[in-house]
Amino acid sequence: MSCCRPETTGDRDRAAMCFACVGREPVCCMTREPVVLHIHGKPCPLNRHPVDGIVQWRDIEWYGVPAPIRWWIFLRAGHKPSRYAGCGCVRVLKDWWTRIVKGAQGLKHGNQ
Repeated sequence: MSCCRPETTGDRDRAAMCFACVGREPVCCMTREPVVLHIHGKPCPLNRHPVDGIVQWRDIEWYGVPAPIRWWIFLRAGHKPSRYAGCGCVRVLKDWWTRIVKGAQGLKHGNQ
């Protein structure tokens, strides 16, 4: 599951989440402050910035910037989806799949 443990989240990840919210507008849709303030560290009023590599978006937890946002940004701005920390997977689904794969590998090698 190493793809889901981000190296570090930073300005690029916060910018992606702001971009998903406001598009090309230079101000936050909630605070009407310049988006750059939120990108460089001011907390997101909607709690959408990554915290310990986890992003809360659409009432779902994701590993890093969610895949749909990564692809939307790619289509709009040409930024590669791999530029962001984490993998963009839905956390609960990725964790479930990882448990299944580990269990299957244990059975395959006679460890269970």
